[in-house]
Formats: sequence, structure tokens, C-alpha cells
Amino acid sequence: MIHSEAMARLQAAYKLSSHEPMQTLPQGKARYVIQTYMAIYLTGLNVSATRRYRNPIANIEHKYPGWNDTLKFLDNLQLEAVGNRPDYEFSDITDVVEEAGER
Repeated sequence: MIHSEAMARLQAAYKLSSHEPMQTLPQGKARYVIQTYMAIYLTGLNVSATRRYRNPIANIEHKYPGWNDTLKFLDNLQLEAVGNRPDYEFSDITDVVEEAGER
């Protein structure tokens, strides 16, 4: 079960990505939501103040030098957790971020 703080980050990631959680997303957009989630997590972005932020991924390499390795990790995790499908549901994205939190 996803922790409430993780759920708040995931909701914020959807909002910052201009998507709704109940939308089915193509793989590339789902990947962006997952990356946004991880950027929020790694930078400690205040999810209750997401209106002030437009793109937490912008310039993240300067704030978090391991970002490129993180992207590889997330891509592998996404494939492992839900496979290489063309579309992702909210539950699929939740599975990925839950698994990321466990590692």
C-alpha cells in the first residue's frame, strides 16, 4: 500500500505534469509523471505548494548530480514493475513509485 506522503507526491506529480490521476497515459507521459514524482521526492519539494513550481525536473542535474543514474533506474523499474505496455493506468504508475520507495 502506498504511503500517504508518497500519494501526495504522486498527486502533485500528476498536477505538475498537467494530467489527471484517472487518465490513461501513453508510456512517455507516464514516464514523465514518474520522473516528476522522483524529482519531488529527491529535492524535498513541498507538495502543498506545487502551484509555485512549474517543472521540478528543470535543472535537476545541478541539484541532484545522480539524476541520469536515477532515470536509468526508473526506466528499468518501470519495465520490471509493469512491463513495456503502450498505456499506463494510475495503478500502474502507483506500482512503479511504490517499488521505487521500497528500494
